[in-house]
Formats: sequence, C-alpha cells, structure tokens
Amino acid sequence: MEWLKDWWYNNWQTVLGSTVVAAVVAGLFGIFVALINKHKKKDLQPQPKKLSLSYRQGKAFEAHREFEEAVKYYEQAIKEYEPDSYSCAAALNSAGLVHLTLAHYEQAKDCFIKAQAISSKNPKANQLELSNAYNSLGKVYLRQEEYDKALLWFFKALAISEKAFGKKHSKTIEVYSVIANVYSKKGNKDAALEYSNKAQQAVAAKFERTRKKQITIFHKDEKIKPKRYNLNYRRAKVQEELLPPNYAEALRLYLLAAEEYGEEDNLDRAAALYSAGGMCWKLAQYDKAIEHLNEVQAIYNGNPDASQVELARVYNRLGSVLNEKGAYDKALIWHFKALAIREKVLGKNHPETAKTYNNIGEVYRSQGVYDKALEWYSKALAIMDKVLGKEHPSTAMTYNNIAGVYYSQGEYDKALEWYFKALAIWEKELGKEHPDTAMTYNNIANVHASQGDYEKALELYIKAYRIVKTTFGPEHPDTKLYRGNMENTYERAEKKQPFDDWLAGQMGREAVAV
Repeated sequence: MEWLKDWWYNNWQTVLGSTVVAAVVAGLFGIFVALINKHKKKDLQPQPKKLSLSYRQGKAFEAHREFEEAVKYYEQAIKEYEPDSYSCAAALNSAGLVHLTLAHYEQAKDCFIKAQAISSKNPKANQLELSNAYNSLGKVYLRQEEYDKALLWFFKALAISEKAFGKKHSKTIEVYSVIANVYSKKGNKDAALEYSNKAQQAVAAKFERTRKKQITIFHKDEKIKPKRYNLNYRRAKVQEELLPPNYAEALRLYLLAAEEYGEEDNLDRAAALYSAGGMCWKLAQYDKAIEHLNEVQAIYNGNPDASQVELARVYNRLGSVLNEKGAYDKALIWHFKALAIREKVLGKNHPETAKTYNNIGEVYRSQGVYDKALEWYSKALAIMDKVLGKEHPSTAMTYNNIAGVYYSQGEYDKALEWYFKALAIWEKELGKEHPDTAMTYNNIANVHASQGDYEKALELYIKAYRIVKTTFGPEHPDTKLYRGNMENTYERAEKKQPFDDWLAGQMGREAVAV
C-alpha cells in the first residue's frame, strides 16, 4: 500500500493531465488510504504524529546502527515536543529502545517509564502504544535479571495483546515466548512449559495458514537478534526456551533462518548464526560453534553499520567457547577484545564490563593461575556490588566463581563461605529448584567430599542431580556430571549396596518427599 501511495502522489498530475480532475481524484484517493489505515492493525513501534527534524535524524542514525548519535537526536526531539504529548511518548520509546540496545539499562528504564506514564493518562492512547511501553519495560528488567519485575510488565503487555490483537498475533506470540524465557530463568519449569507451548501452538497455527508465504515482523534488538524475524528464527527461539530445551532442533532452525536471510541481510544472518553458535556451545560442539561465531565477527567487522556493543558480545561468546574447549590463550585474546570495546563504549562500571572481568577470571582459573583469577573476579565483584547489589544473581555467580578458586587451592573453609553466600541468593531469588541453585549444591557437595564428609556430600549431590535431571533430562551434560560426581563419592564411601540400586531408592524417596 505504501509504495502505491507514494507512486500516486508523485505521478498523479502526469497520469491524469488535468489539474482539476487530478485534485479531485487525489483527494478521493487520500480518503481511501486514510480509511484503510484507520482499520488495519500495524505491528510497528509508535511514531510521533509530527516528525521533527531531530526525530528524523535519530531514525536515520538508528537505521545505520549509529546508536550513540541516534540517542542524541531522540533526546533533542523529546525536548522539542510537548511534555505530555503522544509525540513525546513515541520519542521517549525510541530513545529507550536505543538505550536498551546499548545496554544503558537505567536510561532505558527512565525513558520507558515516562513513555508509559504519558500513554496511561492519555485517553486517546492506542493499545499498541501501551503494550509496547509495558513490553519494553519488561525487557529492561529481564536484562537486569530482575525477573519478578519483568513478569509484572510482560503480563501487562500480554493482557493488552491478547485482547487487542488475538492469541495468534505476532505481538502476542512474542510476549508468550519472553514470559516462557523468564520463567525458565527463574527455574519454574511448569510455567515456562505452559507459555512455551502457547507460543509454539500459535506459531504452528500461523505457519499452517501461511506455509506458502514467508512471514517476517519488525522487532527491536534485545541482545543480538535480527531486525526482521523470519518464521524459522521464531520457531528456533521457542525450541530453545522449552524445558527441557531442544537445542538440536533450535540449531537446525537457526541455520535455516541464516540461509533464508542470505547475504543481502547480512546483519540478520549474523544474528541467526550467533544463536546457532550458542546452540553448538550448549551441545558441546565447540568447533562448529567457533566456525559460526567467526563468521559472525567477520560480518560485523566488514559492515560499518554494525553495533560495537553487539560485536563485543560476539567476542565474549568466542572467548567462553574457547575456554571450554581448553584453548585458553585464544580465549583470553577474544575476551580482551570484548573488554576493550565495553570499557570504551559502556564504561568501566557497567554490568557487561563486569561480566567480561568475570570471564577473564574464568580463563585464568581454568589455567590454574589462581592469583590472577581472584584479581579479575574481585574487579567484577566490585562493580556488581555497586551497580547490581549484593543480592543479585550475577553477583552470586561471581561469589560462586571465587569459591571455585579457593576450592581448587584446597582452602575448603573459604570455599564453603563463598558458596553459601551464592546459595543464599539463588535460593531466595531463583528458588530451590533452579539449575543455578543445583550447581551450587553440587559445588558444596564437592567440598564436603574432598573433606571426607561423604554423607553430607551425597545428600547434596542427590538434590542437585534431581533438579537437573527433572529440568533438562538424563542426557544433559550437567546431569551426567552430577551423577558422575555422586558415583565417585559413593565408591569412596565404600558402600555395600550397588550404586544404581542406591540411587533408585534415593530418587524414589526424594519423589515422595516432594
């Protein structure tokens, strides 16, 4: 419709010849277009009713992924619009989305809160406008790992989407998927599965109706995601967020999505390959993961429109995969590349910078260079304590890593002290059935086993094993690891009953207790 409208307005005088007739027909055509636009539902972010020059410039810079410049012009546009106007809310929303892409979480949150406040008190505000504001706020809290607050805003968005657009609309499917993701991170497998199924059923219904036509929607970046979601990318996300997740199927679909994007949409192709690399990492297919991620970083480095923040995420993931593969020197090279970008673009006190410090510490711990590991963990912890707080899950992960260093050094009392600090946070924030909580049960069990307290160790191994087996299934690497730890400790305890019989009895007892 847009191309026809533009062509008509540019050529109507030539086509019709008569100025008078042209004016009449052009007027009628304008009424026709207005009526269509009034009744169709657009899946787009809200736009100001009056596009100021600053707003247009912001959009232009955003389209070229020059996000820092885009923010400057959006902020200028916000000042130019009336404070409580629809246009001001739209400009705030655009600024917030760019801040979110840049991982400026507090600035993003401030913009979205102001935008939804304007929309909420405006009786003429449309439902899409409110839904976008609520959804955007949820994304900020999700990125900050404040899951309960994220769910509060996502459910507000869902209530509007289901009512205004229906349960099979792409906007509603998006919210189902992200709610499933939040519940998965909280360790609530039943709720995660419920909303994953809702998303999957809606996608399947949409696919059945449109199997001869490729579906795309426009979507703003959260981490590294395409500007245009194609159907296979969306289906892959659903498979990834199932409990237990189907990483192999998600990988297949991400690779199909990458192929469909092709060379013309190279940044969208890069986003699909980035996700494919993540699935290979989960499946312990390290060489394939590195292959996909190397292609992604080559695309980003060859595209002047590519985001530096996103490029840092690619470098970071490459470093983490190489660390697990045991290529420690190469891992450090990529982590330090990520660090250089994050310190320059985000600053030294940003949570993503802190995560890079933590990851560098992880490599040094893997190498057995414990003094350097503690040095980098301490740098990460100083930022997380200050920016995220002492009770944040990311802070708990650093506690866990510091404990791991002390355990490797044989300082078991210090290791337990730090592990229990991590456990207290995870049990409170994520619950006792979350995989991260299970990881800490396993780690504390390792310490007790090393101290010769096999009964305490076996009690905790059982708790950890039951959680990951229920959540991920018997073939998941964590399930196999925890079972192996438990079996080794059982043998050291010189028990008479065969291990498999003992384990079956323990699992039955746990099931009755639950």
